[in-house]
Amino acid sequence: MRLDYQDYLSKKKLKDYKGIYEDFGWNYINDSWLGGTRYWQKEDDDQNEISSDRQSKSNYYKRLLVYSSGLGILLLPFSYMFYKDSGLYLAEGLWSMTGALFWKAFLFETPFALLRSLPTLMIVFCGISFYKTYRKYSILKEK
Repeated sequence: MRLDYQDYLSKKKLKDYKGIYEDFGWNYINDSWLGGTRYWQKEDDDQNEISSDRQSKSNYYKRLLVYSSGLGILLLPFSYMFYKDSGLYLAEGLWSMTGALFWKAFLFETPFALLRSLPTLMIVFCGISFYKTYRKYSILKEK
């Protein structure tokens, strides 16, 4: 099994691309939703390498950097809106309640608080994704 990194291909170019590899005995398995990574499989013989050059891998990592940073920047205003005035728990008087009433109100409000924190969690996820992709990109550039 091999991976090949390609930019977005139109339907015609994708058909030609698949045809070339299938002529050499490769079976097309799948690709990612955003394009870029193509999965190929072939019976073991002397020609088991797909020549995915450094430039195509570099372009793939650049695209991932743009996606993760763009999504993170888009989510920043949403994250700010939820935290600027009210915080996560919006139930009035929640923190002054005691006993079983507190726990019932707290457990009821917790799923909503988690949903309000989703943009912030997504920003963290995008940041981690950006960092990991940037490391791979910089290692590729150094070679």
